[in-house]
Amino acid sequence: MPFELLPRNAQLASDATLRSEMPSYTYGLDLVNMRVQGKIDRQDAMRQAIMKQLQTWIRSCDIYDDNYGFEAHGLLGHDEAFIKSQLKRRIRDALRADKRIHDVRDFRFARGDAPDALAVQFRVLTRFGTLDWEGTISFA
Repeated sequence: MPFELLPRNAQLASDATLRSEMPSYTYGLDLVNMRVQGKIDRQDAMRQAIMKQLQTWIRSCDIYDDNYGFEAHGLLGHDEAFIKSQLKRRIRDALRADKRIHDVRDFRFARGDAPDALAVQFRVLTRFGTLDWEGTISFA
């Protein structure tokens, strides 16, 4: 009799089901000391996922699928109203690809120190509660 890893009546979940039901428990990244430190869950994990998504250029890392990441480049030279509207749309599109994120709203922009950057604040509604996000986005 051959060795079986799964019972004969086991049902396997599809990739889409697994992706939508994955827990948020993950390794915590200490970006100051550049190391993995402990594990995080729920809102802390969501905050880290948002940071990683917005700091990864879309289609730039082979380890992620084509929907992971953020596209901020290509806006330099446009007027500020256009840049802000594009950044709102692009941030929403990037973050709402994560099934744990329900909405992204309440955007506020301010001029950054560099001519190709804006400081941005927004609110993220997740299945773990509401997070306020703040950072700088370079769009060169």
